[in-house]
Amino acid sequence: MKYKNRLRILREKFGYSQDEVANKLGVFRSTISRYENGERKINGESLIKLAKLFNVTPEYILSTEEKETIISKDILEKNNMAFFGSDDISDEDKKEILDKLNEFYYKNKK
Repeated sequence: MKYKNRLRILREKFGYSQDEVANKLGVFRSTISRYENGERKINGESLIKLAKLFNVTPEYILSTEEKETIISKDILEKNNMAFFGSDDISDEDKKEILDKLNEFYYKNKK
């Protein structure tokens, strides 16, 4: 997928018009239209603003990967050792928390 398609999909997913995105970025609507049509490359400043607006990384916007990266349970555990390193939380409770986080993630991903 090219970034022009990804931008349109992200914009529509968030329910924004081209005018709304343009206002949030401080550019003209025609600039957003040109990004989405592939007639203009995204400059660094706009790329960062778009990434923040859509809560994704700049790399995701520019990536040609079709799949979104899904964080595995192992990575979540390793990156949250301060939370999961506690002896006060049973393994069963840890599993339940991870299950709820996964449920929340997939429910809000759509």
